[in-house]
Formats: sequence, structure tokens, C-alpha cells
Amino acid sequence: MPFFTQLSEDKKLKTLLPYRSRTLAAFAGIAKGLICGIFLTTNIQLQAATFNVADYGAVGDDSTDNTAAFTACLNAVIADGGGKMFIPDGVYRGRITIPPVSQPIPSWLAIEIVGESEPPPVWGTIGSFPLRQKGTIIKSLATSGSAVISAASSTFYSDFSAVHVIIRNLDVRTYNNPQIGGIDLQHALQCRLDNVFINTDLYNVQASQPTHGTKGLITPANNNAALTILRNVLVTGYHTGIVANEHTDGDNITLGSNFHAIEFAQANHASRFGRVCAQRCPNNITMTGVHAFTIEQLDIEKTGVNQTDANSVWQANVYDINDPNNLGIGDIDDWVVVGDVGAVSNNFTRNGGATIRTKRVGSTATPPPPPPTETSPINGSFETPDRSAAGYEEIPVGTTVGGWTHLSGSYSAFIVDQNFQYPAFYPAADGDQVLEFDHRSSPASLIYRSVGTTAITGDVTVSAEFALRNFNAAPLPNAGFKLLLLTGTPGNFTTLADSGVLTHSSVATWVKRSLTASNVPAGTEVFVGLRANSWGTAPYNSSNHVFTFVDDVRVSLPFQFAITDFNYTPETGAVALTWNSQPSSSYRVVGSTGLIDWNHLFGTGIGTAQDQNPSDGDFISFSFNLNSFLLQNEPKLFFRVEEQ
Repeated sequence: MPFFTQLSEDKKLKTLLPYRSRTLAAFAGIAKGLICGIFLTTNIQLQAATFNVADYGAVGDDSTDNTAAFTACLNAVIADGGGKMFIPDGVYRGRITIPPVSQPIPSWLAIEIVGESEPPPVWGTIGSFPLRQKGTIIKSLATSGSAVISAASSTFYSDFSAVHVIIRNLDVRTYNNPQIGGIDLQHALQCRLDNVFINTDLYNVQASQPTHGTKGLITPANNNAALTILRNVLVTGYHTGIVANEHTDGDNITLGSNFHAIEFAQANHASRFGRVCAQRCPNNITMTGVHAFTIEQLDIEKTGVNQTDANSVWQANVYDINDPNNLGIGDIDDWVVVGDVGAVSNNFTRNGGATIRTKRVGSTATPPPPPPTETSPINGSFETPDRSAAGYEEIPVGTTVGGWTHLSGSYSAFIVDQNFQYPAFYPAADGDQVLEFDHRSSPASLIYRSVGTTAITGDVTVSAEFALRNFNAAPLPNAGFKLLLLTGTPGNFTTLADSGVLTHSSVATWVKRSLTASNVPAGTEVFVGLRANSWGTAPYNSSNHVFTFVDDVRVSLPFQFAITDFNYTPETGAVALTWNSQPSSSYRVVGSTGLIDWNHLFGTGIGTAQDQNPSDGDFISFSFNLNSFLLQNEPKLFFRVEEQ
């Protein structure tokens, strides 16, 4: 993309950031002087210098903390205008954080981090093979903070740093069920990874279920120069293997035993993958934003009979495409193998994905399925739950577990965590916590949870997914449960909305249901309740045993969404915004010069994790600099916060 120049009033050429055509058009309407679409001629250093981390005190003895040495070496690379940080073979403890770069001359820097030896890709679908302790290994055992390798944010453009990051020949390690990520380059403009192995320091088949939401690799977030190139990249043992943002081009990508193999995030531009190998991953393609993509070959292996144990049962496949909101737009050629069976057809599973076309390698294209209906079958037969198994925790009457309080009923409710997955026993489709009720004809069992207080008068909505099943008996016609919105105090609740009895079926199903209470006054504390009973059916006997499973309970409260604080410092161009927020939401900040086109993006994907003042409760504070967007001289600017 060319750099454009502006002929200013003093007749001197000034270098401007590269703009997409639509942004350039808006800029041309407001800039002083003339915009010229010409390339600038610059003096280019023909060969970047190489900096050896050993010269800055790094020691690969699997003991010394090398964080400071890595930083000193990278500072030297940046001071030299970019170059290569070379890491000899060894096991290096510590973290590599690429310092922020905000003023590159004439453009952003290339920072290359290169190991001496290419790592062997140790992974598989069966057996146990310890990882080698030779090669160029970067390891961190930290339990909080940034990833093992990351790029710090800067003020160059939004919160991006002016760096093109190249990583080659590295083995990046954390530990089983890690609390930190592997490589996080969301604040870099661009990246290229070649021969990189991101792992949790053990063979993926033995990996425990990752429960901290950590990511193996996060590519550069959407930005004006976004570009990601991935070649020969292997990620194992993380909650999410790779978070793919826009302009991602990958080939020979392997994901082993990650809860989500690839997550496609919100993107304006499409991505392309050549060969992707996803083995023992519960969800192979997960969509969290609108993203167009192609995968030329998605090679999948699912666990076979007797290929999991209590520690690895979570690695069983749930969905090959997990896109319940139909955000993906794509084409996939797939090939599915089941362990100890071989290649199989008609085994590609979906949750949504109505605009993702798939076909088996060598076959004609399969059109996307019709939009999902409210009820979707669960494969397999019902099994008796084992309450002695890990994953069950009883909620005795009057106590609270996992935020839920068991208020009444002589039969207990239980929490089933995401590790609890019998082969055909209601696994949570999205890995969330599941509540199970065992109820009969005794007094109705009620559990509840407070979900907050309304800020303004408005509608309150609750949604949930549930599965209903009788066991060892004909269906009890009136057995089931109710979804409730409540207010008041425990023991003296008033019902705001009642779903009515949701009855059981003789077929195992997941059903989605929502419920709304209208015009709930401001200042009302709201509770969500789940009441289970057999609703007048004959008294319980050993043949009438009823279960309800509830997952993904979500409540939306009315609140006043507004910018509550605004600060602008003309001397520096710094802008700070604060707005009230909801914990599960993310936002973007856009700007306009005339309240017509909102085409200036100052930040995206802003949530509680990016809050610059987390102590102020249900508010998010976010800062940026107008100088980074060349808008500091605008006579008028308007800002808007949008929920994504």
C-alpha cells in the first residue's frame, strides 16, 4: 500500500499514514493542501543487523530469568531501526515483550525473533511421548500477565505498535492448563510465523482441559495495515489454539487438543488457509465475529473408542463448525478420520454455520444446512448419571454453589462442570457449566441467582438452553421445569415472568427458550429462577426418575448506555472516554467530522479486559491519541461508542 504525501501550506511534503480508499476520500475532504498519490523514495538499509541475546546476558539454562536480557536486546534492535534478535539453542526462562514503537522513520519496523534450531513438531492422537528439552525453547511458568511472547501496545495507530513481527524456529512453552497465553501479537501491525511450536510442555494427548480461556496465538487485530502469514505452526493444549483476525493467510497449520482449534474473530477482510490439521479438538472452527474465509483442506481426527480417559475425555469432538449465530461466511473442504476406524463420511458436525459451505475432499459441495430450529437432537442414548464422578457438586437446600442457591425442594440440584461428559450424556454444547435437577413429585425444587439491578425502567430478558429426559419409565406427561424472572427476597419472591411448564420428551434434546418481563421499574433487583417438578403426576416410584439439564443462562438488564466522561488535552492530542458497560459486552469507538460518515475507528473489541480504570465498576475507560490518526487539527470531531 503506498504512502501518500500532503503538500502543506509551507510547500513541504509531509509523510502520511497509508489509508484505505474510503478513509482517504474522507481525509481528502478535510485536509489542507493537496493529497498526492505518489511513492516516497527513501534510503533503505539493505541488510538488517543481527543481535545475539547472549551478548545481553541471556542464558539458556532452564533456570535464569531472561526477561530483562530479552528486553535489552530488543531495545537495541529498535534503536538500530529494526533487525534480527538471534537466540542460540537452549531453554530460556522468561518472557519476550516487544517494546512499543510509536514513531517509525520512514515506516514501521521489522523485528525478527529467530531461534537457532527448527523445533520438532511433537504431537499426535494416541500414546505418550515426552517433549524434547533441546532446541531453542522459550518457557514461562508465570500464572498471570501477558503471553510468553507479546507486542506491547503503543500510540502509533489506535493502540497498535509500529512493528512487523517475524518469529522463526521457536518452541514456545507454558504448562498444563496454562493461565497465560503463548504468543499475543494483537497490538502489532503485522506478523509472520515460520516453524513455530506453541505448547504446554507435554504431549497433547495427556493435556488436561484448559479452563482459563488462554490462547496459543493471537494474530494482529484489525488495523489499517493488517497482515498475518503463518507457515508450519503447531499449537497444542490451549483453550483456543489460534485467534485469526483479518488478512490471515495460513498453511500447514496443526492444532492438537485445544478446546477451540481456530477462532475466527470479527474481520472486515477475508482470510485464507491452505492445509489445517485439527486433532482431538472439541470445536474445530469457532466463530466469534463476522469473518469470511476459506480452508482448502481441513483434516480432522476425532477420538475413537477407548482413546480417552478421565483426564482426556474433554478432547472428544463436539462440533466441527461451532457458529450458533451464523457469523461465518466461508468454504471448507473437509476430511474426517475417527481413531481406530479410519476415514469416515457423513461425520462432519455443525452448530449453526448457515453461510459456511462444506464438502468432503473429492466430492461435490454440500450447501449449508437450513437455519437451525429451536430443538436439535443429541446423538446417543441416555445414561444414568454417576453422582460420585468428578464434576458433580450437590447444592443442599439453603446453600450456594457456583452462584446458584438451592431455596426449596427435598431433592437436590447439582452443578455439572465442563469436564463431565459421558459419551452420550448431555455434554454442554459450548463447554459452559451445566445445572442438573433430579426432581419427582415432591415439593417443587427451586434454585435462583441474582443477576443485578435495573438502571432504568425497561425490559428484562432471560434465555437458556435445556435438555429434558425421563429415565427408566414412560414420559411423565406433566414433568418438567419453569424458567422464571423474579424479584423481591428469597422466600418471598414475586414472579415477573413465567415460562410455563416446559415438559419432558422421550427423546434427548437441547431446547432454546427466552422469556421477557416488560417495563420493569428502575432499581429492581432481578433474579433468574429454575423450578422443577412433576407438576401433579402420581407420586414418585423407582420407575419415575426425571432429569433436567440447563446450560448457558443469560440475562439482559435495561441500562442507560452513554458516554459518562470525556477529556481532551489539545497540547498532546490525547482523548479519554468513559462509558457505562455490561460485563459480557465488547465495544468499539468510532468518530466523525460531520455526523454523517462514522469512518474513523479509534478502537475495537474493547471490553473489561481492556478497561484502563477497572476500579470504577460497571464503566469502561479508553484512551487514544488524535495525532496517531492525523486528526489533531480538525475543527470539529464527534465520538460514538457502539456495542459489538
